[in-house]
Amino acid sequence: MGHLAIQFAAAMGHQVIAISRGPEREEAALNLGAEMYIDSNENLPGDALREIGGVDAIISTASSTKSVAELLNGLRPHGRLVMIGVDAEALELPAGPIISHALSITGHLTGSPADTEQAMEFAVRNNIRPVVQTFPLVQAQTALIVLREGQARFRLVLVNESHEKTRMTT
Repeated sequence: MGHLAIQFAAAMGHQVIAISRGPEREEAALNLGAEMYIDSNENLPGDALREIGGVDAIISTASSTKSVAELLNGLRPHGRLVMIGVDAEALELPAGPIISHALSITGHLTGSPADTEQAMEFAVRNNIRPVVQTFPLVQAQTALIVLREGQARFRLVLVNESHEKTRMTT
């Protein structure tokens, strides 16, 4: 979801700072529209954001809640953290900064059919496309392992090879 969030935010005219793990992801983030990249293996993201003056909003697409509390350090007063990615773990958040800086934390699962239609129209108008990593259908188990181990780079798509060959030749 992060690669789509970067594209949407950039297309809306926002300054985008991407946060991910590892230097190998920086080029992709910048090519998708981020103006800056923070490697969370090298820096605490919230602290890195605070060092550059903080941000008004963070959209967390990570599938883990472990880093959420630390991200609060990067929000400016009245900032908002929107959680899209989630796991089954409980959130442990420091109440002091949330109250003293009037921070908001919210979640967002999905939109209404009308929201989805508007998002798709915006994506088409702004040439926003998902980046996919394909696996042949016969390697579905491998794709699941890649997904479970957090090794998926973008969206995983299973492809029926016989259908793909037909589609490519027509």
